[in-house]
Amino acid sequence: MPAYSCGLRVSLAGGGTDLPSFSSVHGSLVIGTSIAPGVTVTARPLKSSGSILLRLLGEHQSVNDPREIRNPFAREIFRRYWDGRSLNVSSGSPLPPNSGLGSSAAFCVALIACLRPELPSQEVARLASEIEIAKLSRPVGCQDHYLGALGGLRELVINRDQTVVTQRLNVDPSVTAELRKSLMLFYSCARRDAAKVLSAQDSSVVCGDEPTISRLKAIQSLAWDMRAALLSGRVRDVGEILHASWNIKRKLSSTVSFPGMDNAYATAREVGAIGGKLLGAGGGGHLLLQVPEEAQPAVRARMRDLGMHEVTFDFTAQGVRRVPFAPAA
Repeated sequence: MPAYSCGLRVSLAGGGTDLPSFSSVHGSLVIGTSIAPGVTVTARPLKSSGSILLRLLGEHQSVNDPREIRNPFAREIFRRYWDGRSLNVSSGSPLPPNSGLGSSAAFCVALIACLRPELPSQEVARLASEIEIAKLSRPVGCQDHYLGALGGLRELVINRDQTVVTQRLNVDPSVTAELRKSLMLFYSCARRDAAKVLSAQDSSVVCGDEPTISRLKAIQSLAWDMRAALLSGRVRDVGEILHASWNIKRKLSSTVSFPGMDNAYATAREVGAIGGKLLGAGGGGHLLLQVPEEAQPAVRARMRDLGMHEVTFDFTAQGVRRVPFAPAA
């Protein structure tokens, strides 16, 4: 069996509206891109019969029955898609999990691709999102799975019946390059489970809380603005839309942000950042900023003073893909 790699996710607009509690009633539009580095899953054959050796996130486990797997994502995937052959499975990424980049989705996509390499990428994305949302009952959306599995700067339209229509945005390469050059990514070192952060929002929507629903509708409207800005090459508008969306998102739940992050974001704006957002559900993780090139040294210095670590990344047009085996440890 091969090794497969899946990019992580940067959502530019529409995040949070992809949860089924909202999108099944109002629909959803998400604008985002996959980034490298990502998550790689390797599955090597073992000589023993019907066993699974797992090395995931530093935890080792050997089982004969998939139901005994402790990692919930791996457990559900092996229960459904394992063909019974003995495997030594490991995963890795240079970026930390639970930090707002969709690492759990990337892991699910890469593992399903390893076990079912004949499946097209969009089907892998659908199955991976089904694992998290339907099988594990996590209050998350499907954007991470589709953006990682399909790659590129793209739009996701999630219909009320939960079907997903997605296509790459027809953005001029010079605009994409300018956008990438203007973005900076910083890690706060605060990690959290997205499902726990999103559960309050999800419960509010299910209960019909009008302020929460109105805010999500406003975030969805800004996704259309983001789409228009990118298609027309108005790169600077991206930061303004990020800023407007973040100000709304912070009001969805008290767990979305925290004083240290609010201070870091305000500081970045003071020294030249146009706008930005905490990626993913919030509560910690990675801060994305759009910063004019001339202001980037000042932003970099101030973020470093606040203990924020700059992360090197790049856009990737590749979705989930087969990669060479890494040398055995």
